[in-house]
Amino acid sequence: RSRSRVEDRNIRIQAQLDQANEDTRRAKQCSVDEGRLDAEISKNIELKQSLESSEQQEFELRSRSEATHRENAALKEDMVQYQKRVRSLDRKLQMAKNEGTARERQIRNSQYVKLQKLRDEKEQEMKSMKKNLEAERAIRLDIE
Repeated sequence: RSRSRVEDRNIRIQAQLDQANEDTRRAKQCSVDEGRLDAEISKNIELKQSLESSEQQEFELRSRSEATHRENAALKEDMVQYQKRVRSLDRKLQMAKNEGTARERQIRNSQYVKLQKLRDEKEQEMKSMKKNLEAERAIRLDIE
């Protein structure tokens, strides 16, 4: 019986020793894992900072992009307004040219009519003067 107690005791001690060895192995593994954990934590912190930096850059790029889109939209609207003004001015210029041409034609016609009237009057005066001159000549010839 004492042998079985000693064997039981040896078995318990061996189990405790095995447990202690296992605990020691786990403790060493935990210390190795802590080193890896510290490395992973540092790596994760760097990645997080890089991600935050990238997100900040993305936000800035989006902000600039939105500002550029708004500016482009405003420029496009300005261009549309400018084109409308140009078309309006082109129409007004064409109307003014047409009116100028019509007015010029009207003035030329009016001047032509006035000149024709003056020619007719002068021709009439010339005929009248010619008649008077011939009448005066005839009177002088009769007197001589």
